Amino acid sequence: MKKMLAILLAVLFTAGALSPVSAETIPGFPACLSTADMDGSPVDASIFARADVTVLHIWGTDCGPCIAEMPEIAAWISGLPENVQVIGLLTDVWSPDDRTFTLARKILELAGADFVNLLNNDTLAPLTGMIVGTPTTFFLDSSGNLIGEPVLGAYTDKYRETVDELLAR
Repeated sequence: MKKMLAILLAVLFTAGALSPVSAETIPGFPACLSTADMDGSPVDASIFARADVTVLHIWGTDCGPCIAEMPEIAAWISGLPENVQVIGLLTDVWSPDDRTFTLARKILELAGADFVNLLNNDTLAPLTGMIVGTPTTFFLDSSGNLIGEPVLGAYTDKYRETVDELLAR
């Protein structure tokens, strides 16, 4: 099933029916970033300066593959070098009052996934609204600029491979 979906998406991209989104397609991104994480701490574009490579993992609580891969992402994070960080961006959690907020916390807790997750909002909606599906994973430099190719789908091995390639540059 995953292979069939990947082939279908590749055909659609090649035919021009779908355009892969990039952080560069959002006017003013990453400077426009202004949101909060799940702990209520404010977050702006300075979060990218904490690492040479940021893995921006966009996911949703209604996404089975996102939930299924979360333990694998959590395990991967524990072995990452200090100059790499993973940040989650929830497509369907806009505030702590959302029903999905509690569900997201539970998913992360059960997976042992202890990484920063950002709440969606009006500054991020253009990005989350343009992605073809979840999970979608971007790779950003310390200034928040897109580096490498985004990964559409739950392919943790591809995230690892991309980070390794980016660190080898």
